[in-house]
Amino acid sequence: MNTTFCCIIAASKLESLANAPTYGAFAKAVLAEAKSWGGNIESALLEGADGNIRCGGGQKLADFCEHLLAVCQRPFNAEEIAAASEREAKLAEKQAAAVAAYEAAQAEKAAAAAAREAKLARLAEIERLLASGAAQETGTASTTLREIRQNGVLVATRRYEQVSYESSSKDAWIRGTRHDNAQFHWVLDAVELPEVVNLTPHPLMIERVDGALASIPASGAVARLAVTREQLAPVATSAGAFAVTRPTLGAVTGLPEPEAGRIYVVSAMVAEAVKRPDVFSPGELIRDSAGNVVGARGLCYFI
Repeated sequence: MNTTFCCIIAASKLESLANAPTYGAFAKAVLAEAKSWGGNIESALLEGADGNIRCGGGQKLADFCEHLLAVCQRPFNAEEIAAASEREAKLAEKQAAAVAAYEAAQAEKAAAAAAREAKLARLAEIERLLASGAAQETGTASTTLREIRQNGVLVATRRYEQVSYESSSKDAWIRGTRHDNAQFHWVLDAVELPEVVNLTPHPLMIERVDGALASIPASGAVARLAVTREQLAPVATSAGAFAVTRPTLGAVTGLPEPEAGRIYVVSAMVAEAVKRPDVFSPGELIRDSAGNVVGARGLCYFI
């Protein structure tokens, strides 16, 4: 029998042994320990499996379980085995849930730490842009709100606000530098820039306003516009006869609902069909000297 099963069987005997002369002191010690586990006797036994719980005479838990099983050498009936197995399964389920909750909490902490570091890095980058002249800050000394723009795009704001030491001890230090006034300071906040999701079948190279090409990888999902074609009479020409169809545009598939912090890049047909403020298509094609397409000039909007 495994240790967990032994502990469960032992737990079923403890209360009856609490007043016994041989193991009464030990049984009472385990029952007292169980109170710290919310009355879960099995957990108390398992906690003491390494010898932490002893009876008055120094009896180890393992010895106690072995003796108890030796005394109970008679075969367990089906009802006892089923009951012990059910309790063992519930205990294992509870332990698995506790592990899962701990891992989820740790993952949440790691994500929060990563977001914090990303924010710090973004603010440091904005300060570097300001120092190099690549970004410009607008506003006079008398204003309490200043805007910071890069290539005309708002990337951050700086506010002069009152914050107490208690409430600002962490966040304010992350976002900005305290000035000589103990109650007021400038707070630098980066503008949350939306994520670009490429819903075309292939990677995109989009020219930014600074002239550099940004690579937008394919997301793996594709937004498509359904098209049905009606066959018409062929047309005869001097170059031969050609089949003719009449297309009818249908519904758009594969395009998620609007989500804060995201914009979608799709084909021009899809963008024109949906006319949503969060949906764009690649702009005019950019070609090299050999005529090869190397990217698109910005994005197109159909609103």
